[in-house]
Amino acid sequence: MRAYARMATRIQQAFGERQSTARLGPMLRLEVAADGLEPLAWLAAQDKLPRLYWSDRAQRRGVAGVGLADRLVLDDDMRPADLVARAASRLQDASPGVRYYGGFRFDHGRAVAPEWQPFGPGWLVLPRFELVSEQGRVHFACNAFPGRDSCARLLEELAGLVCDIEPLSPVPAPVRKADLPSRAPWAELVRAVTDSLARGEACKLVLARRTDMAFPERPDPLALLAALSRRSGPCFHFYFNPGGETSFLGASPERLFHRHGRHFGTEALAGTRARGSTGAQDDALRAELLNCGKDGREHACVVRYLEQRLAPLAAGPTRAKALKVLGLPHVQHLHVGLSGELEHGVDDAALLNSLHPTPAVAGDPPATALQRIAALEPFDRGWYAGPVGYVGAEESEFAVAIRSGLLRGRELSLFVGAGIVQGSDPASEWTELENKMASLQAAWADE
Repeated sequence: MRAYARMATRIQQAFGERQSTARLGPMLRLEVAADGLEPLAWLAAQDKLPRLYWSDRAQRRGVAGVGLADRLVLDDDMRPADLVARAASRLQDASPGVRYYGGFRFDHGRAVAPEWQPFGPGWLVLPRFELVSEQGRVHFACNAFPGRDSCARLLEELAGLVCDIEPLSPVPAPVRKADLPSRAPWAELVRAVTDSLARGEACKLVLARRTDMAFPERPDPLALLAALSRRSGPCFHFYFNPGGETSFLGASPERLFHRHGRHFGTEALAGTRARGSTGAQDDALRAELLNCGKDGREHACVVRYLEQRLAPLAAGPTRAKALKVLGLPHVQHLHVGLSGELEHGVDDAALLNSLHPTPAVAGDPPATALQRIAALEPFDRGWYAGPVGYVGAEESEFAVAIRSGLLRGRELSLFVGAGIVQGSDPASEWTELENKMASLQAAWADE
């Protein structure tokens, strides 16, 4: 493959000059053109681990990463923000393209269930090799630490990459499906929550459902992600495979935060309606969503929380855009974007620590919501609804890992949630779950 040959030459040139690694700096990133390669298909062909994929909501930039240049793992006595701060310290002298990718559990204080063991509390990795598609161009990159990575080691790892890239295989239809909780227990949970809300124990609680599906054969997780990206609309797309046959992937419409320099942006996303089958029906559902008191209260709860949490971090007032409806192929949500400038000394770690978990995925107040979720939900959320994204020197971004799934061999667990407030109806909330699940199940429709 020409891109591999060009990279081998770049590595030899970089390490060959004066035979000195000191002049290369603590972190090295080499890039060569690789037009004609498609990141997901390339990534599916590779057998090196870990593997990951990330694309922004507008799909302007997609990154497929394989191999390991560096890994930072969250210890039991650390918070996710501590690991983000550690990554930022390693990026102080890095080029703009160097980014650590990864994610964290929804509730880092809860014990890790067996199915989530490969992911643990959380981690951030710097891939050894990346295939990056950006604004119509593709380039191939290598990340290294000259002080510990030799030229011979990099060339050996490069030679282990697969050259033969095959088209992604179709996603088979599942042969079995089971909801946890099923409909009747779900209704009981919703009624228990609305009763507690009426007693003033909280303002809102988000309940999730897990849908387990079995396939006749192991689906290719990258084919599954590719199908999601074609059908999910303006979403963040992500995939993490730390090893073996366990992968976490999804198509999330929700940004936790984006930082570019000192500028930051976040958003409140809550309240849901299905899409209409006609333009007139779609307009009616949109109007219903905008004028519904229950959905308005649910969304206002998230906006209020974000404004309160951002106030100590921002240099000046946080600007909130007008309320709008974000339309996705299968559902639509109430949406308000918020932005501002960070105070000097405020970093990605402070943003993550302040914003996660929002009432959009936990409830209000969050501490009470986490306790209730742990007591009520019959499964471990793991990385579902946790922060996933990247940390860079000039730019960082994390999405909220909703509309996601855990793939283990032939078994796929899909996760969706609904915000419960006073006035919530169990049947309506179940319908909302089904509408959200439709965006994930579309991945294998008509494949």
